[in-house]
Amino acid sequence: KSGMGAVLALALGMGIAVGGGLGIARADDPALEPCLPAVGTFLISNEKAGDKAVASRSLLSLTSDGNAFFSDSREAGDTSYPPFSDGRGAWMCGTVEDGKVNLAALILDFTFTGKAGDPQEIARLDMSASFDAQKQILSGTTTLSFVPLDGDPFDMNALSGQATFDFTGQKVVMP
Repeated sequence: KSGMGAVLALALGMGIAVGGGLGIARADDPALEPCLPAVGTFLISNEKAGDKAVASRSLLSLTSDGNAFFSDSREAGDTSYPPFSDGRGAWMCGTVEDGKVNLAALILDFTFTGKAGDPQEIARLDMSASFDAQKQILSGTTTLSFVPLDGDPFDMNALSGQATFDFTGQKVVMP
């Protein structure tokens, strides 16, 4: 599937490998308190794993009730990958180590039939990240995968076309 990597890059600001006893973040959950500093919006730079060139820029928002939203600068697509939608999903609070909050997110979006002729699919972004509250920096890795439009994005065996991206983002704060 040509262009999947590009689609991955654009969505990359989001996906996460979920596991390790993480729980869904909820505002009324006392376990969320250590993760509250990670709530907010981040301006993300996405790089294909092992490559320092910026593949795209994203906006990732993590809410206090466990929702995750993203938009990407490459959503319009090009000749190597189809256009895609904004993403929606959930994030989970992990451990706090050395002043950094570890978290995971799972985001879904849709690809659209574009110039590349690719079929419409569901894209899944699995993201694992850590947030440094002192520096206001979120960094981690995103894995982008796809399933057919009528497929199950929660069935790990159904996922295809995986690509991995590294990301770093600055929290957006009022001056």
